Amino acid sequence: MIKLKSEYTLKHRHSLYSLKKYKVTIQAFLILLKKIEDDEIQMVHSVAIKYEIDKLSEWEVKEKILSYLNLAKEYIHINNKIEKRSLALEELSILGIDALHIAIAEAAKVDYFITCDDKLLKRYKRNKDKFNIKIVTLFEIIGVIYNVENN
Repeated sequence: MIKLKSEYTLKHRHSLYSLKKYKVTIQAFLILLKKIEDDEIQMVHSVAIKYEIDKLSEWEVKEKILSYLNLAKEYIHINNKIEKRSLALEELSILGIDALHIAIAEAAKVDYFITCDDKLLKRYKRNKDKFNIKIVTLFEIIGVIYNVENN
């Protein structure tokens, strides 16, 4: 048994919350991967995803993520239409690689684009009618998969 100083408890409460959220996020991600492995849902891959993975510094993490991309059923190549849509998305404050990801997802006609980027989600929610896909969090897609309503 240990006794903590009160300032430790107060100072690190946010860190403990973050750790719990991280663990739940990992569990949600594993559920999603299992559904992909079981071919219950399909994943789309593109050069934009490869670009993001190439920026990672840890080789083991990079290698593991690349192995998951082998589960993708479709690879989308960038074309003029995707480039134009990406530029149009930048006018909605969806910038750079995020705009490219979304333009690719729209071209692939995906049902959902999953992100953990809160800023991207806020920009999407302000302009939902200007997108051809639904952008959701990892937790929201788990709710969709299991048909759980989000109140």
